[in-house]
Amino acid sequence: MIKKSIHFLLSTIPFTYVLWVYLFKDSNLLHWVTLIFVILLLLKTVFFPNNKLRTQVWMVQIIFILISVAFLFILNPERLPYLYPVIISLSVASGFMYTLYKPPYMIETFMRFRKENLTQREVTYAKNLTIIWAFFSVANAGISLGSLSISMDFWILYNGLISYVLMGILFAGGLAYPYIKKIYD
Repeated sequence: MIKKSIHFLLSTIPFTYVLWVYLFKDSNLLHWVTLIFVILLLLKTVFFPNNKLRTQVWMVQIIFILISVAFLFILNPERLPYLYPVIISLSVASGFMYTLYKPPYMIETFMRFRKENLTQREVTYAKNLTIIWAFFSVANAGISLGSLSISMDFWILYNGLISYVLMGILFAGGLAYPYIKKIYD
């Protein structure tokens, strides 16, 4: 029970990052908030690995995050808290792209959680959806980065709400498409 509670907290707390940035944006503690979130992300990955996903994918993402955070901390520590969503989006994109290079594709792996034997058509769909998620993640990182040049309010709105709504739409669309297609075929 305690292990499940800790896993739940480590899985949901990252969604509150923008709120914490908003609360601490005018204090000297903002860098520590970012560091805590990076540590929580690493703790979740190390202590609660998803055994169904390949270790290589998680390692690619962890290495990307650590290198990015170290690089930004050295070069521009003032921007680091605001670039956390960019780093996370690019690490997600790197995970999707890695599986395109070394299948099974990320979405295929998720599909196999529910159905072990997939048809070739389903594998092709999984590949295409993995490509879409990779592009979306890169675009999301770009918009997140660009939002910094607009205003802090827009950065908070985009990273705290709009990007999650877009992810939800893409996720729901990815789930619904095969069923809708089956109806019209």
